[in-house]
Amino acid sequence: MSAYVRTVITPLETVTLTAEMMPASLPEAYARVKSVVEKDAGYGAAWKVGGSTPPAQKALGIDEIFFAPMHEKEIVAADKLVPGFKTLSITSEGEIALRISAKAESYLEKGMDAVAAAPLADLFDVWCVSSEMPSGALTNGGDFGVPAIVSDRCGSGCLVLGPEHAYTADTKWNGEVMKTEQNGTVIAEGTTSDLVGPADEVARDFIVVAVKYGFRPKAGQWISTGGIIPCKPLEENADIKIYYDGKVELAFKTGYDAA
Repeated sequence: MSAYVRTVITPLETVTLTAEMMPASLPEAYARVKSVVEKDAGYGAAWKVGGSTPPAQKALGIDEIFFAPMHEKEIVAADKLVPGFKTLSITSEGEIALRISAKAESYLEKGMDAVAAAPLADLFDVWCVSSEMPSGALTNGGDFGVPAIVSDRCGSGCLVLGPEHAYTADTKWNGEVMKTEQNGTVIAEGTTSDLVGPADEVARDFIVVAVKYGFRPKAGQWISTGGIIPCKPLEENADIKIYYDGKVELAFKTGYDAA
């Protein structure tokens, strides 16, 4: 039996892993994902980051973030039904996303050491609040650790991006409170200090790790840096608001478009 790797953008059937379906290593898991996504230029429009909070790293026994490329079809506008297309589940975790700048290309061409040493203001030009909405195929991915999670493209579902804010050398995050509200009730919250580091440093770490495993992020692509607000299931036809520092930054309605 060959190792499992997700081959469709949006799986509608679950998979229960066995030991025989596991990739031999994390590098192999990334290589198998890369072999799938490099056949479709739509992948890489955004990237989702996992393992970027201390509890997640402790639970998984890791000290390095992991990631998955997201397809352009998985980026959904807030003024549409979210996700719109059918998924296995509707969930949300509130995050900070940053966009890779044109200036970053010169560092990427030189490799991960250059990215690691680059001024952050040269790597990113815009940031926003995002709702990253996992919908993974695996029923037991956590039992097999990060290689299994990576093989499922980290349970990628969809990504909703909020209004854009300019990113500069003066952009800082200082423990701002973020909340998810469903139909007027707060269902989860966190702060921008809940990541393993500032969101921009997490985004830089992603680029370094992605290059390490043979991927090539590009200017204009978004990096959603991980769940500041814990992931929670959402109801269908619910009104969702994501608050940042007391202000609604993102609002949308959950549901599926008519077939």
